Amino acid sequence: MSIISSRFFTGLFWALFCCLPGAFAQISEHGSIWYFGYGAGLNFNAGAPVPLTGINVDSYEGCTIYCDADGHVLFYSNGGGDNFPAAYGLRDGIIWGRNQQVIYNMGQDKGGGYSSPQSAIVVPKPGSAAQYYLFTMDHNANLPIATNRGLSYFLIDMALNGGLGTVTQANVPVYKPASECLTALPQANGTDFWVVTVDSNQYDFVVLPVTAAGIGAPVKYPRAQNDKVSVIKASPDGKYLFADGELYDFNATTGAITLHTLLPLSSYTFTFSPASRYLYGFKTDASVEGIIVRYDLQAPDILASMQEITPPTSFSFNGLMQLGSDGNIYFNEQNEDGVIELKQSIGVIRCPDAVAPEVQRSLFLFDTDPTNSLALFTSLPNFADYIFAIPPTSDTLNAAFCGAAGTMLSPPSQWISYQWSTGEMTAKIQVTTAGLYTVQVSNACGTQTYTFKVTTGFTDFRLETPVIADSCAILPVTLRARYSG
Repeated sequence: MSIISSRFFTGLFWALFCCLPGAFAQISEHGSIWYFGYGAGLNFNAGAPVPLTGINVDSYEGCTIYCDADGHVLFYSNGGGDNFPAAYGLRDGIIWGRNQQVIYNMGQDKGGGYSSPQSAIVVPKPGSAAQYYLFTMDHNANLPIATNRGLSYFLIDMALNGGLGTVTQANVPVYKPASECLTALPQANGTDFWVVTVDSNQYDFVVLPVTAAGIGAPVKYPRAQNDKVSVIKASPDGKYLFADGELYDFNATTGAITLHTLLPLSSYTFTFSPASRYLYGFKTDASVEGIIVRYDLQAPDILASMQEITPPTSFSFNGLMQLGSDGNIYFNEQNEDGVIELKQSIGVIRCPDAVAPEVQRSLFLFDTDPTNSLALFTSLPNFADYIFAIPPTSDTLNAAFCGAAGTMLSPPSQWISYQWSTGEMTAKIQVTTAGLYTVQVSNACGTQTYTFKVTTGFTDFRLETPVIADSCAILPVTLRARYSG
């Protein structure tokens, strides 16, 4: 190979190597906007959520949405439709884009199911900056002759259609039969993902790896009980799974799932706190209505740690529960206020990792669907909750950059006030020098301090190339830099 060719290829390789992505970012805005229910929504970009109406979304139970790193909507979906008109009327499964336009119509026979509580979830495609998997989950069959489509995926490329996105692979089957529940977690390598559901015949957990090569073979792990599962949640730190009263340990390296303990908690309305310390949900006791409880996962006896957070209400029809980007937990219910006004109620649990969390019911009331014979909806968006994780303040958050632009630092979650070691008081700061940076943050729940270790992306390396007698004969040549984590 000639000297000129060698320099060209070495320079190209270095440019690719320097700018390779690192592990999952500690901070993200991917869950900053929610669309759900009957044209309802919440915008968290300003901190406290602001209600949105007039959205195209049509969901009875499951739905999902995904934003870019700046909190702008990329696409959203109800995951699937329904061809059983007695309950909801005929419904189409739709993937909508950020401008409310239809990217893809699944009709009533593709994708997931309209009455699946976790009908969809979004996972970025590893190794791609513009492609996303929309996994869909069918509901349990309404008719004896109906079949269960189980878990499928749609691949969406946001670099196409002028940045509005295009479905490049549609309704690709992954696993069936599956039992309405669906979640996703990062793998320990910081690059790939696990997708988790439950087999609706054998009732085992089904774990599938998602890598740059695609969707891997499913692996099954036994559950403590033999029944179908409506909802499954993973803790933001990826250490726990909870489904149908069963708390499990999750191994992010292997995908293995092992039983931790059984907890009498709602199998439908529950979620973990942002620091993954507490598991919240509605109490399973037929003699009371609407009591929210939590379990301390750091307690020596988790079962005995149950704490009642709210008193009972005279009536409560519980919907889904979801962690938000502001560090609070939101829950869907139809209570006294909603029944009187024919509205669907969204409540909030503030400071869920604090000693004394605060609960406000009926924070928002949204319209119900007059064309739905059941009227109400139970939905909130289904997220892979690692995007809302708040790491312990004892952890040092790592950031790296290459080039003069530096990198942006931002603490986990959203706060009211910020005091950086640089003197700045903004939510994010741009740094161009390696070193340690701290930020003291505060909100109604208290004050915390986070430390960032910033390094440059430069790594000393040697590229070995073979000696080729006629370098022109092999042109053109494509070099690929592969990041190993």
